[in-house]
Amino acid sequence: SKKSGRMVDSNGLLFSSEVNDTAIRAVAANKRFIVLCAEDNNARVFDTKGSLLQTLQTAQKTRNVAIFDRYVATGEKNGLGELFDLGEKKKSGSLLCTLQSKGKVSVTMYNVDICSTSVMLSSSRPYGMKADDKDKRLQVAQLYNLEGTLQHSFVH
Repeated sequence: SKKSGRMVDSNGLLFSSEVNDTAIRAVAANKRFIVLCAEDNNARVFDTKGSLLQTLQTAQKTRNVAIFDRYVATGEKNGLGELFDLGEKKKSGSLLCTLQSKGKVSVTMYNVDICSTSVMLSSSRPYGMKADDKDKRLQVAQLYNLEGTLQHSFVH
């Protein structure tokens, strides 16, 4: 498993990372962290100088990642998302909550965004999500609070 992060200044490149031979799916950054997710079950957290700080293990294949302050949210397969806290050193990288769609979900949450109060998960594919067998509506976007409680489902 090849993992590296380095600073390179000769060509103006500030950060470079290699993550196995898998494609990097998404990158998110703020003033303290850079987070990458690839086609595997984790997200990698780097400092702004390119040093790997930790690897966050996820329940499903991670398709997208977002960061706000010290919180990292993931968008994963089967309607799943997870929220991690990078804050306290003793508990850094701890899983705060799982964001799980209700009912049988066969869609991947390709889009994720986070702010100080909420996490939004949505799919770019408008199919596969039903609240129950009788529900014909397609729920493709869901808003959660930072405790993992579903606040609103948007119907498309």
